[in-house]
Amino acid sequence: KANQRFRTVHTEGVNFPGTQVASADANTLDDYEEGEYVGTLTCGSGTVTVDGAFNTLAYTKIGRMVHVQGALVVSGISSPSGTLALNLPFTSGTLTEASDFATGSALKSASFIAVRIGQGASSAFLKEFTTTEEVATDMADNVTSSSQFYISFSYMV
Repeated sequence: KANQRFRTVHTEGVNFPGTQVASADANTLDDYEEGEYVGTLTCGSGTVTVDGAFNTLAYTKIGRMVHVQGALVVSGISSPSGTLALNLPFTSGTLTEASDFATGSALKSASFIAVRIGQGASSAFLKEFTTTEEVATDMADNVTSSSQFYISFSYMV
């Protein structure tokens, strides 16, 4: 409004407590966290081993929004087949209808990877796209002992 006065507030930053003090008000930003976690890949059958020197992913959690990024390098495999999933730092939310589903992107060497996170999930499914098809249910079949995954996605808790 024309009569309204605006004031400048100077601050050195916003501090959040070390332990979240949750507010019942959905419009109150009461949680911020940055950290790292060990990323693991699991498949329908067999195993995919991530190199211990390249298995750390970073996350930032602001309120209910979580952003994950980083790279994983596979160091070994044992007959992997079927679906391929990446663990999440926080379980995804469970909202009404499909409003809590999320997608993101990643790269495996030179292939585009879609990241799909469903309701109440502790992991994200990775789905590979080649020039001719979606490789969804047998993504793990295409992982080699030198595969590299570059990851960046966001989801709600």
